[in-house]
Amino acid sequence: MSQSTGTFCWADLTTTDMGSTIEFYGSLFGWQTVEAHSEDQHYIFFTKERKHVGGAGLLTQEMVDNGAPTVWTSYIATDNADETVKKVEALGGKVIMPPAKIGDSGRVAMIAEPTGAIVGLWEADGHKGFDAFGEEHTACWFELATREPQTSLTFFKELLGWEGKTEEMPHTSYTTLTQGDKDFGGIIQMNEQWGEMPAHWMIYFDVKDIEASCKKVEELGGKICVPITDIGVGSFSVIDDPNGSTFTLFQGKS
Repeated sequence: MSQSTGTFCWADLTTTDMGSTIEFYGSLFGWQTVEAHSEDQHYIFFTKERKHVGGAGLLTQEMVDNGAPTVWTSYIATDNADETVKKVEALGGKVIMPPAKIGDSGRVAMIAEPTGAIVGLWEADGHKGFDAFGEEHTACWFELATREPQTSLTFFKELLGWEGKTEEMPHTSYTTLTQGDKDFGGIIQMNEQWGEMPAHWMIYFDVKDIEASCKKVEELGGKICVPITDIGVGSFSVIDDPNGSTFTLFQGKS
């Protein structure tokens, strides 16, 4: 699947237990795994019907001791990681990790937008990213939670050409993000109910039966962080996998 600059092209998680991670997502989503060839890191690709849908990297003890979290990370496609990173700093963002070559797969960088939420950049070579998106048991939406949504929107408009349509709601706001004529994500304004949680990106996965999926999450040792909630266009539930990586299940209205 070809990925154009400014689109979310990949997502992966970090884990301290690859075996339980593979078992959890395999049972929940029916994903299979393919080992990635890497000399210095244990990394696997998740596949659905032989299509790449995500990845997982094993944290070493040294990484854990240095504070590396278990977390899902989403990546945005760029044709030139070096130039994009230069713009990040000029626009008030922060470069967490400068562009680095990952074998013959491509180049990766990690950035934080001005309110602190971290996201990856991916300049593809051999690995283009998702082979399937927006289907059952694949990524379907990317959402930024921040206390300063306009600051974040302005940053990504200048960096990647994103547009946004904001709807004001009681105690919060929601901005639907678009590129061209396609909606792909949103920005939700964090209020006092979020406590001290920092700004962050959330990945959503499509399911067709959210009640059954949530039941299976608990059977597999995961945690329901936010119970099933109806939001008009569908229902969502926020989940922690057994190793603490957070994601959201979403069932759209049929």
